[in-house]
Amino acid sequence: MKPVQFKVPAPQDKSIYIQEDVLDKFYPYMHRHEEYQLIWIKEGIGQLLVDDNVHEFQPGDIFLLGTNQAHVFKSFFAGDHVRSISLFFSTKGALSTMATMPELRNLLDFVHKCQRGFRVPPKLHAEVSQYIEVLQKSDFLDQLVNFFYLLKTLSKVFTELEPLSGVQLPKREISKPFRIEKTMSIFGRAL
Repeated sequence: MKPVQFKVPAPQDKSIYIQEDVLDKFYPYMHRHEEYQLIWIKEGIGQLLVDDNVHEFQPGDIFLLGTNQAHVFKSFFAGDHVRSISLFFSTKGALSTMATMPELRNLLDFVHKCQRGFRVPPKLHAEVSQYIEVLQKSDFLDQLVNFFYLLKTLSKVFTELEPLSGVQLPKREISKPFRIEKTMSIFGRAL
């Protein structure tokens, strides 16, 4: 199965883009995008298929998906609505210039080490969700400063983080079809 290469509709004048979704279901196709995605599941129960693994999710769960990491969220119950807040960002462009600042280099290095994504540990759910809410209400400089505080919080538990996936595709293979026979057997006809 070849994931859809998705373009996040982020405004050009922002380094960080926040999107809240209240829908009948998540985006239904296996996809990937260049931006990292930190997603907070506020409502909905189901499974996250990411690269070669399946993870269950429930309200309160928070995941970081790496750049160009193939993924799809599937709800367990048809007709149930889902609610999530996603924070999209790219370490290319504007944020890449900040990596030259010694004070921020460690935070962006942390992000680069998380290419395979991770589930935020439950002990950080309250703090991380609070940062996401603050980021959603902030703009410009306040948003950027709070974003770096969020990264700092996550980086403190780096050694506890388990990757969502064992797969890390080289850049040259991103456009090739993605093999997920093992996962297809788990999902059955759900995809």
